[in-house]
Amino acid sequence: MHNGIAEQWKSIQGYEGVYEVSDRGRVRSLARTVTFKDGRSRMWPSQTLAQTSDNSGHLRVSLNKAGIGAMTLVHQVVAAAFIGPAVDGMEIRHLNDQKGDNRLANLAYGTRSENILDRVRNGIHHHSIKTHCRRGHRLAEPNLVESSLRRGKRDCKACRYAHNDLHRKGQPTESQLKTLADIKYLNCGLGSPVTT
Repeated sequence: MHNGIAEQWKSIQGYEGVYEVSDRGRVRSLARTVTFKDGRSRMWPSQTLAQTSDNSGHLRVSLNKAGIGAMTLVHQVVAAAFIGPAVDGMEIRHLNDQKGDNRLANLAYGTRSENILDRVRNGIHHHSIKTHCRRGHRLAEPNLVESSLRRGKRDCKACRYAHNDLHRKGQPTESQLKTLADIKYLNCGLGSPVTT
């Protein structure tokens, strides 16, 4: 029991009677008797399987059936057993973005966009953690493009305005963009840009 709530176990699809997965992200083999080709039999006790991490940080387990082994991602079997099959175009989201946290409470189906917005909300998306644009302007109000914020991005308003102004007059050089963007940034009242 965990926090007064009993752990729930369900069969893993395709491995019914052999393996189960829990709502806490654990996988276990079930006690069973295996009969070998020579007629001998052996009792295998139930046990919780060890989980290993793949290159991306997702946990996986090795499942075997009829002598054929397969590495299986734990979050996929938890979602399939407790939420149901995935709909086309949907992926499994780790709501807290901890790939090793395969509790049912942390998993949900969603779109690629929802998965990316989770990373923004959890503060691990590269746009959500950057502090300055590539020209050294601080990414803070009032120097943020509002339309970008609504899409979960943080873009430099000074650079955007400088880019738009100069493109109306032709193809600007990087030094022209930097000079005009610095002037627009100073007008925002956030101090001097960081020199890059």
